[in-house]
This record gives sequence, C-alpha cells and structure tokens, in this order.
Amino acid sequence: MIPCLGYHSAAVHLGERMLRVFVVMLIFFAGMFAGWIIRGVDTMPVENASPARLLPEKEAIPRNIHTLYAEGSLQEVLELSRGDIALILELIGPATSTRARTLLQIHMATYGESLYGLIRLAMMETKYGNYDSAIVMMEKADLLTITQEEEKFFFIRLHEISDAYERSLLAVENYGMLDEFYERITFAMPEQAHFFLKLALLRIRLGNYEAALAPLSQIENHPKFGEKARELIAQTEVDDLVGSLEVLPLKSNGNQFVVEAVIDGSYSINLLIDTGAAMTVLDESVLQAMGYNLVGQRQEFYSTANGVVEAPVVSIQQLALGDASMGPLSVGALSLSLPGNIDGLLGMNFLRHYEFHIDQDRRELHLKSER
Repeated sequence: MIPCLGYHSAAVHLGERMLRVFVVMLIFFAGMFAGWIIRGVDTMPVENASPARLLPEKEAIPRNIHTLYAEGSLQEVLELSRGDIALILELIGPATSTRARTLLQIHMATYGESLYGLIRLAMMETKYGNYDSAIVMMEKADLLTITQEEEKFFFIRLHEISDAYERSLLAVENYGMLDEFYERITFAMPEQAHFFLKLALLRIRLGNYEAALAPLSQIENHPKFGEKARELIAQTEVDDLVGSLEVLPLKSNGNQFVVEAVIDGSYSINLLIDTGAAMTVLDESVLQAMGYNLVGQRQEFYSTANGVVEAPVVSIQQLALGDASMGPLSVGALSLSLPGNIDGLLGMNFLRHYEFHIDQDRRELHLKSER
C-alpha cells in the first residue's frame, strides 16, 4: 500500500509543476501580443490615429505688443498697455507717423492726458507744421508740470517749438503772426517770462516802441530778465527824434540806393536802403571795429538770401542820417559781404519813424519826422 501512495503523490506534484509552467508561458505570450498591439498603434500615421489618443495643444502665446503695433492693431496695443504712457512712448520712439500720433491720441482719450504724452504729441504736430495744435498741447502740458525736472523738460521743448515756428514765419517775413504767437504764450503761460522779452524785442525790432512797453513792464522786476527789460524800456524813449526835414543824397547800387549814415556821432558808414528789412543790420566787422562786443549778446533769427540765420543783436548808442537821428537802436550783427563798400542795411526800425520818400530821378532820400 505504501508504494502506491508515493506514486500518486509524485504524479500530483508533476501535474502542478506543468500547470505553473503553462500559466507562465501563457502570460509571456499574452504580454508579447499586447506589446505588438501597442507598438502597432504607436507607429500608426497621425492622421489615422484616434483623436482620443492625441495630446492636447499648448495654449497660444499672446502676440508681442511690438508686432501688434507694427500690424496696426492699435486697440489691442491700447488694452495691453493698461494705461502705461511710458510703455507707449517707448513703443513709438522718435516716430512721427500717423500711426504713432493716432496711438498717442487714443491712449490719452482712453486713459487721460499726461505731461509727457502731450509734449510728445506737440513735437509731432510741430514736425508737420501744425503749430497751433502744438501750442494747444503745450498749454495743456503746462498745467501738468509739478517737479523742477518736469518744468525744465517742458521749457526746453517749448523753446524748440517756438524756435521752429519763428523760423518758419521769418522765412516769409510774417512778423504779425509771430507777434500774435508770442503774445498768446505770454497770456497762456505768464510764468514763461522769456517770451515777454521776445515779444518786446520783436516789437522794438519793428520799431513799434510803444507796443513794446506793455510786455517789458510785466518783467521789469524779474530776477533774471528785469535788468534787460529796464534797459529796453529806456531804449523805447524816442524823444531824440528830430522833427526837421532832411534831404539826403543817394548813390545807386543796381536797382537799390545807398545812403551815408553816422554811428554814435563819429563812425561813417554806407547803408543800403531796404524797406523789406524789419531791423537795421550792420556788418559785424563794423561793430567790432567800433569796439562792440558780439560775444554773449542775445541772438535773433534773420531772413537772408541764404535762408534764415541766427545772429547777435547789439544796441548802438545812435544812428544818424544827417540831422535825423535816433538812439539807442537795436541792430543785427551779420557777416554780410555786400559789394560796393556797403556796410549794412537800413531797415524799417529806423525808417518807420519818419515820413520818407525816395526821389529816384534826383537820387535823394526825403525824411520828415512824423512827430
């Protein structure tokens, strides 16, 4: 009986081992089959793969604000700026294009006007010759200046605009509009004392001494410009004008005439009569020979045959044509290089104080005081 039981037990153990081997092999082949299936799916073309197995796309990156600006998407630029005017100014840089102007305009219309935005827009308007619009912008900007740094920046830009406008008006000799321009600034920005002086100097340059008194009186006690204002107030006294009739001989110079004049009672010069010149002009060499210092003198713009130039203004003690004299008188100091020993131009800031007539046949200048 014992041998039979041993045989049966061995058979049972052999069957269990074979079953375990079968299960292991079944698992192995099932794994290989599953791997083949997976590899087959991974190597399928994307267009044939199931959408459910594709990875989701990444979120689109917002377009760069410079790109949007270049494309003209100004509304999107406006939204991305979130009211930051510094960002807008950096974005447009020195550009004066319609796109840059429009972006600045809609930005300030949306988020409110700012000092630097207004000044930048004013400079753009100046570039296009829109001086009235530029001054409107600067008048608004003036109300927004707070710190000394802002005031200094505003002052520099205001003078850049005014100089550009002055040049354009002098080029066409539109002195009336220039007078209105300066007067407008003095009304809108009375703290800009320099423009009271510029207005007075323009009127003196045109010989309109009485009108020059008004702006000068506003700054005669100014810490910086008061001394100059008081000097010019004294210069507006025209009591030295002589009321006698003068008949002066003339020399011809082409189609123009030359008259002899005397500076400061001692220095004789030849002046070409130029009724189109607002201010009398002397060659700088004449003034230097008389001992006048041209360095550090105030500068003015002059319209010449070579365009608008900047040169010093000197106050001489007296200018006389025979017994007709006046002084002190502001004259421009330019390098003229005129032919025929001509030392300068006799302008209207002298002539307008007289009734004058040029007798071309007799070659005579007739002067009669208006007073």
